[in-house]
Order: sequence, then structure tokens, then C-alpha cells
Amino acid sequence: MSVTACLTELSADEIQACRADPALLAAILADRSRPSCGLDKAWAGLRFLFVAGDYPLEAAMLDVEQAEKLGAYQVRFVSPSAMHKLADDFDWEGRADDLARYYAPERMAGVYPDIWARDGDAALRYLLSFIPALREFTGAAADRKAGAVVVIG
Repeated sequence: MSVTACLTELSADEIQACRADPALLAAILADRSRPSCGLDKAWAGLRFLFVAGDYPLEAAMLDVEQAEKLGAYQVRFVSPSAMHKLADDFDWEGRADDLARYYAPERMAGVYPDIWARDGDAALRYLLSFIPALREFTGAAADRKAGAVVVIG
């Protein structure tokens, strides 16, 4: 089984509407023309780094334990104001280097997909390869005063 995560841009009104009507969320997610940012299987490893680095907003965004069940989806919503903060955080050019300091394969045992000890530095490079896409996605969404839905599953 492959558990992936993807962020899809939503307006504040769409976030409220999706909470009220999971069918709307399904229709929005089916629209491939919407801005999105796929995190593949890296989401849990990234969450580990965000928690270890004391980036609570980023960690909460990927917290599957706190995800809402909406229709067939496990989701976390990111408000437009939170997206603005995320964009500021990801805009920092030193973000990847800072996160790399918290990479600890021995402490990541059991963190999906549990490749950290086996793949070592290659797994770290895999995680950090998503930072530029997150920077671009959060910056563009913040510029449009949008939020997002994070679908994990």
C-alpha cells in the first residue's frame, strides 16, 4: 500500500463548502487544472523533520493523526492566513539546510515509509527535494490569498 500526500489550493469559501459537502471536495480534487503540490511518500518524513525542527504549522499540516475524514479522504485544511505564514517560512533559502540538521535515521524507525536507515543520505535528499515545490506552491497560494487542502491517503 502506498500512502501519499498532496496539497491542492482552495479559497477560504471552498474550504468551508468542502467541510459541509464532501462531494464538492471530490469534484475539486478531480480538477487536475488546480494548483497542487504532491509530496509522494515523503510527507511523514517531512513531518518528522518539521516536528524536530520546531516548525509547528508545517508539522500540523501533515499530521495524519489529526486529519478529518471527509468522504473517502483524510484531510487537513490550511487556512489562507496559515498559508501566508507557511509561504514566509518556506521562502527562507536556508530551510532545507536547517531541516537536514534534524535528519536522524535511527530515530525515524517506523516513520513511513521506513527507508531512512536503509537509504541514509539518499533518503534525506529525497525529503529535501520537496522543499522547492513547497516554496513555490505556498508562495503562489499566499499571493492569491488562498489556502489548501492536504489529502493524505
